[in-house]
Amino acid sequence: MKDPDRWRVITNYLTRMRLCTATGALELESKDGLNPAPPFAPWFSFKARKTRNDKLIFGHWAALQGQNCGDNLFALDTGYVWGGPLRIMDMDTQEYFDHR
Repeated sequence: MKDPDRWRVITNYLTRMRLCTATGALELESKDGLNPAPPFAPWFSFKARKTRNDKLIFGHWAALQGQNCGDNLFALDTGYVWGGPLRIMDMDTQEYFDHR
């Protein structure tokens, strides 16, 4: 894979990866929230995922509106570009600060 194609794939995965199957197959088209059509589900909903014990801070999924997605999961995207608050997080205390 040549560099421009490789960067396009990496960018698509990092900005569009929201849903997958239990085996890790990605669904890169949907921007929906937490109720996709089976066999797909939000990446963080799989209890056996390898990152389940890691602290993950993520964004770029405004449909979640910054809601709590589980232990050690910190959703920062609150849909600022669509009128939601701008969110930041104190990394030491894990406290959110939303600003309109």
